[in-house]
Amino acid sequence: MAAPLGFVGALLIAAKVARGVSRKRKQDEIMEEYRKGLAVPLEQALQVRDGMITQMEIGLRETGSKQGLLMLPSYIDILPTGAERGDFFAIDLGGTNLRVAYVKLGSEKGSTESSSIREWLIPEECYDTDNGRLLDWVAERTIEFAQEHGRLKRDSPPPTIGFCFSFAVDQTAMDNGKLLLWTKIPVILNDTVSTLIARRYSEPDTALGIILGTGTNCAYLERIDRIPKPPSDYRGRSSEMIINSEWGDFKGACLPALPEDLWVDCSSVNPGHGGFEKMISGLYMGEVSRRLVLRLAEHGLLFGSEVPPGLTVHDPLASPLVAAIVGDGSPNLALTASSLASAFGITKSSLDQRRKVKEVCLLVTRRGARLCAAGIAAVLKHTGRGCGGADQPAKRTVIAVDGSVFKKFAKFRELLRAALEEFCGADAAQVELKLQEDGSVFGGAYIAAAASSWTSRASSGS
Repeated sequence: MAAPLGFVGALLIAAKVARGVSRKRKQDEIMEEYRKGLAVPLEQALQVRDGMITQMEIGLRETGSKQGLLMLPSYIDILPTGAERGDFFAIDLGGTNLRVAYVKLGSEKGSTESSSIREWLIPEECYDTDNGRLLDWVAERTIEFAQEHGRLKRDSPPPTIGFCFSFAVDQTAMDNGKLLLWTKIPVILNDTVSTLIARRYSEPDTALGIILGTGTNCAYLERIDRIPKPPSDYRGRSSEMIINSEWGDFKGACLPALPEDLWVDCSSVNPGHGGFEKMISGLYMGEVSRRLVLRLAEHGLLFGSEVPPGLTVHDPLASPLVAAIVGDGSPNLALTASSLASAFGITKSSLDQRRKVKEVCLLVTRRGARLCAAGIAAVLKHTGRGCGGADQPAKRTVIAVDGSVFKKFAKFRELLRAALEEFCGADAAQVELKLQEDGSVFGGAYIAAAASSWTSRASSGS
């Protein structure tokens, strides 16, 4: 005998409600996993801090150790004081662009009278570095720029130049590195090192330089007596040297990794490397967020029973879109809606769906900011500048920061500052994070000035 239609309808409604409850429960379970897995509570942050200190110390002692950071000596052991004078140039050679800068130092301490930058896209024919065309092209552009500033006249001395690279250089001296040797240039330096120097010219308390952009790195001032790596014939000119930590390669079980982090690592150009960088830099935060949203969608918990095709495409959620979503304060999350459309082609989304996407992006952003703060705390504690408890009085420390994540991602900056205050307590009041735009190129000019000034003093015996 057939069941009454009303009874069948009630069963169908009950089954539908049960499925909805089950989906909601599963969604809550996954979101709670995300919240816990990406939280970086204080205890875990301190483990990251101490783990990084350990790997820094191993890297300083043991060249090529698999257990430590690279900790590359820059051989920059003289720093600008702000009292330098004259005209100087800098070359900043990155992966796709060349920038050349000119600075005329001012008469007041730490001041710059005038400056300018020119930028060129590196031609494809220069990518084959074995044929020497790249260096010829760089020299041509530098000569062209120097001529514009009247510095290549017959009766004037050749310009003094600092050369900055946006990648690691294994240096053996201030003007010599394994990657490139150009003896007419007094200084070769990494972009993170250059960022520190650029701020140091006007802020003598600057002791760290950090890149927070597509990638991340940290350089800092280290006592020379703690650096056993320099060759035996190295003669220091001061008690400190800038170290390029390459902290993006920090690794350890203390890092708060989810399965999606493994997916991102395996699909990257350097699987197994840069674990710290892949959690805090602009190149990866959007991809981690996409993977987390994709898991919700694959379980039918976010955009219905079908996964939007655009959500399965690698790397469409760029850092600016993450910043827009996280910073979206509109009542209906309109910026989140437009970001979903731009990144994934999702033109129709509910307010609840947008809220979930925003929460995922915020969790990833917060994790990145807190891990970065733990890294800063590690360097401060290692160098005795604070964040080490009552037995380590804090010193005023300016941190020069360059990069699009720090410059354009307001929520990241806010979360970074809050985390630093949590991890360092009262010592955080002594730490100033300052944006240093174009630090990678201007730092080269300032250190060229410092090197020139030191050479002049040494030759005169003063």
